[in-house]
Amino acid sequence: MATMKTISLLILPLMFLLLTAEIQSAGVDDFICGVQLPIPEGCVLSDCDARCRQAAANLGMPYNEGAAQCSDPNTCSCSFC
Repeated sequence: MATMKTISLLILPLMFLLLTAEIQSAGVDDFICGVQLPIPEGCVLSDCDARCRQAAANLGMPYNEGAAQCSDPNTCSCSFC
């Protein structure tokens, strides 16, 4: 009985570590392909581009040229995939 308890106490942390490693190996780019940024004062492409560059840097994503676009007058869309 004590052996089973000891084994389960060893296995549970190991399972947690494996799950954590799996999540980390998936990477941010597997979960985030883009963001939409509200710009209440109106979307201008040069400003949208700068905001997308900053968003990519904050997320640790590479920035692709042409990834920024004004999807409507008050929204900047950034694509990272």
